[in-house]
Amino acid sequence: MRSVGTIIAPKFLIVLCFFQFLSAQDLLDSKVQTACESVADIDLETCKPEHFDIPALKSICENMGLNVENDVFPFLFLEEEPNQRNGEEFVRADYVAAAYECISFADDIDFENSIIENISEDDPETFKEIIKEIMRVNPDIIETLLNRLEEDIPNLKDELSEGQTFLDSQDIVIELFRELIHEESDLFSWDKFLDKYDFLEDDVNIMNSDFPDRMIDAMNDE
Repeated sequence: MRSVGTIIAPKFLIVLCFFQFLSAQDLLDSKVQTACESVADIDLETCKPEHFDIPALKSICENMGLNVENDVFPFLFLEEEPNQRNGEEFVRADYVAAAYECISFADDIDFENSIIENISEDDPETFKEIIKEIMRVNPDIIETLLNRLEEDIPNLKDELSEGQTFLDSQDIVIELFRELIHEESDLFSWDKFLDKYDFLEDDVNIMNSDFPDRMIDAMNDE
């Protein structure tokens, strides 16, 4: 004959497992609820800029060295009449749009960095040859970019030995190339440059098509 203990024990284990399941579910729900606690959690799917207040939204751009009012809003509202927003306070929706713009900019920078890193490993002389060719055609633009770099990085040339020029430093050459990418000039085309590298084709396609769609979807889903 089965004892009372043998009957109660299985039921007790079932109840215990049930409460453990509930505790685990509560913990999982808690993690989901707290997965969007800071702007660092933004993934444009489960956590979006719309979830945050204005100070947090501003911090997304500020962490990149950008001031929302001075750097981002003028770009966002470029197509509006010059005085259209004078005296008008910016609302939270404006700061959400600015946050998306800064996230997009950060993705662009990450993409550029990955391209530069890949090319540096594949053909480290590429950047030097580009800079030298532009110097041959228009040395003034390289001098301008170099002066700009030295203002931002005062110790830029400290690593150079006596008799060396900036062309002897791969780091300086790459920094010049980064400046060149964003320079408005007919001397260099970033798009044409990317076309030369077939091994980057998938990344380029992602950047040119998938990312904008992903960003638009994130803004429209809210």
